[in-house]
Amino acid sequence: LQGVLQESEIVGLQNACQRRVTDFVRRLPDSILPLELGASRDPLVSMQLSVNPTLSAVLSDALCNGIRHFHILFGEAVVPFGDVSYAEQDGRLKAMQLATALSDIKKTGLHMFHDGISFTLVTPPYLVGNFKELQNALTVSGYQLYCWSLDIRGAKREDIVECWTVMTQARCHEEVSKLGLWGAKGKLFQQAFSDCHTIDKVSVI
Repeated sequence: LQGVLQESEIVGLQNACQRRVTDFVRRLPDSILPLELGASRDPLVSMQLSVNPTLSAVLSDALCNGIRHFHILFGEAVVPFGDVSYAEQDGRLKAMQLATALSDIKKTGLHMFHDGISFTLVTPPYLVGNFKELQNALTVSGYQLYCWSLDIRGAKREDIVECWTVMTQARCHEEVSKLGLWGAKGKLFQQAFSDCHTIDKVSVI
């Protein structure tokens, strides 16, 4: 405690506490890592969360119960894929809702563990163009984007291919390290996986 108080005089109490928590998490040996992390430091357990008015409360409860990785879902596409105006407006709204929920986490003090918390963004095709805004909602609050996944439920084959091409550009620009497919199984998934993997590696399924 004495060391934290001394350091807080220079960087502030919150920053001093955050540094200590970050150092503690990074020094954990693999044998006692929480369930969400394996030796690779990749998450093994995740919880699906929808962007809606209850997001903050559900996220807080999950964090208190030990969950450290979350899939953020934005819902299936309910508008034509090419409706740019609607997509831009809805994308901004979803980004604001996500940012607000993460900001509310500060009220509980759980944000102090943000170095150990990560997210996967699961976007339907019509929101792929809003990736930077959605990503910014996470990173500005200090959280890690683990993966960006495409929600292929009900999506047309050509739309999936077009979206995956855009997503691979984001990976090339090092905006995200892992890309995935989400929300389908059977022949639909196999076809989507084959099409996308031909363009660039599918990291997460």
